[in-house]
Amino acid sequence: LAAALEVDPWSHQAAALEALSDGENVCVATSTSSGKTYVYGLHVARRVRENPDVRALLVYPTKALSRDQERELNDLFDSLGLDVTVGVYDGDTKREEKARIREEANVVITNFAGLNQYLEGHHRWAAFHAECELIVIDEAHSWTGISGMHAAWILRRTRRLIDWYGGDPQYVLTTATIGNPAEHARALTGE
Repeated sequence: LAAALEVDPWSHQAAALEALSDGENVCVATSTSSGKTYVYGLHVARRVRENPDVRALLVYPTKALSRDQERELNDLFDSLGLDVTVGVYDGDTKREEKARIREEANVVITNFAGLNQYLEGHHRWAAFHAECELIVIDEAHSWTGISGMHAAWILRRTRRLIDWYGGDPQYVLTTATIGNPAEHARALTGE
């Protein structure tokens, strides 16, 4: 896939993609603008080529970043010639659009506040949860202390529901500014 973009993946991207293909969770801890989005974007692309029904849940700390990443991911998938539906599902999303995103999107982008609320209506997400293969936590270093504990419990609830519906997601956490990425990733995800 990287060849289709006419780029050579950096070593951290290649290592993370290999680990994901081996079924491992990954925490990508590299500097800003080092292509962390490509890691999970290319993994989703690879999986969609094998199974067009695959789903991924991406959690960002801010709505502005969510919208930026929606554009970046759409550009990536378009450049690969893939029909991947990406949707931002947050408090600004219209009700009728939310139903379409839940039912049709391969990639759902949200935030922890929204995710916590959406878990209440998990039955509406049954099809998504059943096909969910990836949970991405961007800017993982943002989640420490009390807010980190809250995020960790939301992730555990999310994982339990996805498991219940038959999904089996891997985790990708990204960060640019944390000294203990593996330990932090395990604390957030419980895995």
